[in-house]
Amino acid sequence: MIDRRSLLAAFGGLAAGAALPTHRAAAAQAERIVIIHGCCHPDRSEDQNRAEWIPALRDGAAAAGLTLPDDIEFVFPFYGRALGDWVDRFDVNATSAITSKGNASQDEYLKFQLALAEEMLEANDIPLSAVEENYDGTSTDKGFANWEWVQAILRTLEQRNDRLAQSALDVFTRDVFLYLNKDVVRRDINRIVGSYIDHRPTIVVAHSLGTIVAYDVLRTTPRNVPLFLTMGSPLGIRTIRIRLTPLSFPEGVGRWENYYDDRDPIALYPLDAANFDVVPEIPNVSDIKNPADDRHGIVGYLSRPRVVQGILS
Repeated sequence: MIDRRSLLAAFGGLAAGAALPTHRAAAAQAERIVIIHGCCHPDRSEDQNRAEWIPALRDGAAAAGLTLPDDIEFVFPFYGRALGDWVDRFDVNATSAITSKGNASQDEYLKFQLALAEEMLEANDIPLSAVEENYDGTSTDKGFANWEWVQAILRTLEQRNDRLAQSALDVFTRDVFLYLNKDVVRRDINRIVGSYIDHRPTIVVAHSLGTIVAYDVLRTTPRNVPLFLTMGSPLGIRTIRIRLTPLSFPEGVGRWENYYDDRDPIALYPLDAANFDVVPEIPNVSDIKNPADDRHGIVGYLSRPRVVQGILS
């Protein structure tokens, strides 16, 4: 193991006596790295995430010729169980399992999911005629009230992208819907995640839904975050972005970097001026080759040398 001073020396910063860019010097001085998970996994735990993610980070560091510093604390906030409880309380079922008209929350969810799914159709250049081939219903209504039509869109997305399972898209959109549309859910999740980020200099690393949560937490209450690093983020999706307006660069964040695999079906768009317009503009790294089957898994991102290099350097 090496400490942060040795790590900087390895990059030639201290050894050469050169002045490092502000964000790099600040990141090297961080006392903690907080890694925030994505979609709901109510049966998992913080310890399980640690047991899987630390080895992935070590693999990525080794591939980059680095070592995880031994004088920095790794923290793994876990909100999955709380979110799972809210799923039960609001009684929001996966769209693929719907067989009859649901409650008000279910209808609200279908409306949200339809908007997001239609945006994914557009981004992937999939015509409505392809959806009609998968539609088994009789109604000509193609709105959210026709759950069979929404199911047909999800089936079509899965067929056109073998990395996007209908069940995974269902869980993702349900969890994002509850977080963005139910204030009580957002407050609860933000409270859990926010409690892990205190006054100490902290690098925040977030994945998938976790990037939405982390962004909302950091923009609400300024923290001492020299580096905010997002992976596989859906923040650029219009249906999600409009529920977070007005957009702003979080106060207290020194630098925000976004990493994604351009084959990742959830990270539809880069967080650039066209899709997430904040100042300063967010640097995007799209050439991450996530080895997970769906190109979206967090372990696949954490094990990539380019990602770990971004965190440690």
